[in-house]
Amino acid sequence: MSTRKKLLEKLSSFASDAGWTADEVFTLLAHHGFTTDSGKGSHQVFFNPARPEVRFVLAVHGKKIKSGYIRELRRLLAGE
Repeated sequence: MSTRKKLLEKLSSFASDAGWTADEVFTLLAHHGFTTDSGKGSHQVFFNPARPEVRFVLAVHGKKIKSGYIRELRRLLAGE
């Protein structure tokens, strides 16, 4: 199974919201065409050139991502 499919399966499981790493989120966003824009401090801003009005802000503290950002990511990718 490809990395993208594994990450999409993980995203569909609400139980795994607290178990995401920054690298996994970066990989999933890249697979959906998002690139990094400038950010301040620990916050990184991602956008998709095909949809420049859509932005996703992610605060990375250490290697783990807070579950609220994962829920927002789920909503963002469901709207594509």
